[in-house]
Amino acid sequence: KRLGWIWSDKLDDDSYALQAWMRADELNPEDLETLRALSGLYETLQSWEELSTVLGRIVEVGQVHGGITEDDMIALYVRIGEIEGDILGRIDFAVDAWRKVGALDPSDFRALDALEKLFTREARWEECIDVLQKRALMLDDPQERIDTLLQAAAIWEEKVEDLNQAAAIYDRVHEADVSNQ
Repeated sequence: KRLGWIWSDKLDDDSYALQAWMRADELNPEDLETLRALSGLYETLQSWEELSTVLGRIVEVGQVHGGITEDDMIALYVRIGEIEGDILGRIDFAVDAWRKVGALDPSDFRALDALEKLFTREARWEECIDVLQKRALMLDDPQERIDTLLQAAAIWEEKVEDLNQAAAIYDRVHEADVSNQ
């Protein structure tokens, strides 16, 4: 580990620093300091696949040995979701990461927004509708809630072509706001 710090901080040579940290990881694959150093180097080197993997390992090791808070886990899963979805294009991995964010904090609108975008991009309409309905339940503003439900109803109607499901949501909107017909 000491060589990793020297190569990275004193000599400013990321490739040798990476080799030193990788060797430290081989010797102790459950050391959070090593994993965090590797994540920083992978980020700098834009080694996205390796970064995503090591971020996942930080979560796993942190859960087993402590040293990681729930907020840390959320931040790590957010970054994994961004890397997997936006950079690597591995939608299922991105969805998994964003769902873990939502499981840790059901009111995290970043997770809902990301899932909605991923499902829309992949034409996974029913999953998109599910996300929209969850968002509607969490919204405080009645008009935003209605707009979100109308968006879900429109997807049922136009994309899934299930008029019964669309009508059920339109009925919910009507019950919530009789002026919206």
